[in-house]
Amino acid sequence: MKASVDPLTSPGSSPPAEAEPKTPQSSAPTPEQAPKGGAVADQSRQVEAQTSPSTKGAAIANAPEVTSKGGLTSDEAHRMGFSVGALQTLGFVVIVFGNQATTYTNRERRHLWSSRPSIWLLISSIADLLIASTLAVGGIAMTPLPAWMVAGTLAAAAAFAIILDFVKVPVFRRLSIT
Repeated sequence: MKASVDPLTSPGSSPPAEAEPKTPQSSAPTPEQAPKGGAVADQSRQVEAQTSPSTKGAAIANAPEVTSKGGLTSDEAHRMGFSVGALQTLGFVVIVFGNQATTYTNRERRHLWSSRPSIWLLISSIADLLIASTLAVGGIAMTPLPAWMVAGTLAAAAAFAIILDFVKVPVFRRLSIT
């Protein structure tokens, strides 16, 4: 008795020459295929279906460059000598210094120099700035940055606070916030 062997499942065999042509897949799922998770889940599943494992690397390699908030692309950062770790450290410093700037701007409805901050706010701000600067310049738990870059970021945060303060006062006056 001879066993029938399916050429599609047996190893080392090729498919028959007269195989039925594959039907093209539509890019939009049918109602039965549509996910219940909403538009975001639907889009991610469509992207996954359209990208095979052999083309995923090519899709990433051909993706447009990602720009940071300041408009600096990863290629430009690399050409300027910044690594990804240095950019992460710079992001940390910008967040810490920017939060200090907005803290002093938000605490007063008039200009930020209209009243003296409490001693506790001053001490905690100095400690926060010293700790963040020491970590960033010393490279403790992060890629080190040059001291001039950290100082420049602090100066930029101070300028940001003053500019924000000069915008805040007229806006508050116009909205009758006292």
